[in-house]
Amino acid sequence: FSGFSDAGYVFLGLVYPSVSAGSIGLGIMSVGTGSIRGFDEFSRETGDLTYRESQMVLGYAFNLPWRYVGEVTAGSSVKLLSQRVGDFADTGTGLDIGLLYKPKYVRNLIIGCNLQDIVGAETKLVTVSDKVPRTIMIGAGYTYPFANGSALSMALQMNAPQRDNKELRFGAEYVYRMLSVRVGFDADKITAGLGVAWRGYSVDYGNFSR
Repeated sequence: FSGFSDAGYVFLGLVYPSVSAGSIGLGIMSVGTGSIRGFDEFSRETGDLTYRESQMVLGYAFNLPWRYVGEVTAGSSVKLLSQRVGDFADTGTGLDIGLLYKPKYVRNLIIGCNLQDIVGAETKLVTVSDKVPRTIMIGAGYTYPFANGSALSMALQMNAPQRDNKELRFGAEYVYRMLSVRVGFDADKITAGLGVAWRGYSVDYGNFSR
């Protein structure tokens, strides 16, 4: 990270899909930094501290047998969160639940809902407890194919965090042969991008206005 020479972020993910037994995934992520000046209750320096927050996520998703209404997929993730500041450390567990729905009579439409941290991981360093707040995310996406082989995809999402204001996001992508043109709206900022794909390889560029 710019300005923090010894700060870093690491992520490792693995997903195994199966035909009939659903899909299972495992994710490990860690972020931390050092060189934090430490002080005691009398404002005397105690040396440098390190901060590290790590999380392991185990997820599972499967298709529900509700073919008469369309395709319904349900999933859940169990999270193990670890926090460490200097000599103080604690762990907590959290839970996510998600749903995807493809209506039977509306082609190329998909609706999703994610209850993120519906059970928030809670950690306690010394005397103060910190609980990850809940976030509800609802979204929908639609793809319209054209006769010339191109396609226009649009997505709309609303985030409703427990401790913050609601946010609205929108994105659109037009794909024609090897070229992709993208534009979006992220809360109060405009985004845009281009992509070129050829034989399974792709190069993409994105711009996020500040």
